[in-house]
Amino acid sequence: MINLGIIGCGYWGMNLVRNIVESDKTKLLLACDFFPKAIERIKSRYPAVGVCLDAEEVFQNKDIHGIVIATDPNSHFDLAKKAILSGKDVFVEKPMTTSSKTAMELIKLAEKYERILMVGHTFEFSPAVIKGEKIVNSQLGKVIYASFSRVNLGLYRENVSVLWDLAPHDLSIMYKWFKQMPDTVSCFANSFMLSSDDLPDIALMRLTFESRMVVNIEVSWVFPLKIRKIVVIGKERMMVVNEAIDEKIKVYDKGVETKTPESLSQYKLIYRSGDVVSPYVETYEPLRKEIEHFADCITTRLKPETDGENGLRVVRIIEAAEKSYKNDGKVIRP
Repeated sequence: MINLGIIGCGYWGMNLVRNIVESDKTKLLLACDFFPKAIERIKSRYPAVGVCLDAEEVFQNKDIHGIVIATDPNSHFDLAKKAILSGKDVFVEKPMTTSSKTAMELIKLAEKYERILMVGHTFEFSPAVIKGEKIVNSQLGKVIYASFSRVNLGLYRENVSVLWDLAPHDLSIMYKWFKQMPDTVSCFANSFMLSSDDLPDIALMRLTFESRMVVNIEVSWVFPLKIRKIVVIGKERMMVVNEAIDEKIKVYDKGVETKTPESLSQYKLIYRSGDVVSPYVETYEPLRKEIEHFADCITTRLKPETDGENGLRVVRIIEAAEKSYKNDGKVIRP
């Protein structure tokens, strides 16, 4: 049984608390939040869990093996650094930090003090994403284009933009599937509701790669429907992943082939339309798998699947996207 402490018990923190408490591999010794109302929620739902308002109590507790950080992203670096220096393994929610400089510092600190550093890229533990990776690697052929849409109405964040809030999910999935960092990043972003240039609520990203693959990512807090959809176009097949429906993955045996022209002036395209297959996808809560993976890494001392380098890649791309939209969509190399 791995003893954990958590700092941050808000909307997402409570989901983490529930999974830590319910897992057979972890025990939640101490839950910390800076707001008394959050502490009262913990007391009423989980009376056996210790609570505190001061994070120092979590850092100094000698019985705690690992600390989970689910606070405002702007505080991730300072809290994770203190956790490492106090001798604890660390699970920090996405985004890992809000700058590549601080992300790299955390990685170096974790290496120096031989601490586990894991980033909360929950969707990498999703059964649909794991199944999708197998399909990308075995059925689609060379990927030429992918489109990610993650839009809904709210929830607005006070201190971070929609880029830092939603885009990490799709960027982590993108790397898990394609194992490539983009050569260039361009981005349009704007704030339509808050009128703050620093806190866009809609963003459109375009990423290009050495392989000539193109990826578009749309994230928004200003949309009437909640959509979580990924479309991947390969030379051999196409795939749609939609977390909002029962048939979460569909693979289309569709494509376009070029017929060898009889003369230079003749170019003919052959359209292929075959079967549509919806493969079986397991059902389980990704967050439980993620927390138990953190516990396993603490036990085995093996590097997490979503380690610090994983988190750094995401931060670098979002930094480039921010620089791009602040410069009228200028193409940036991350």
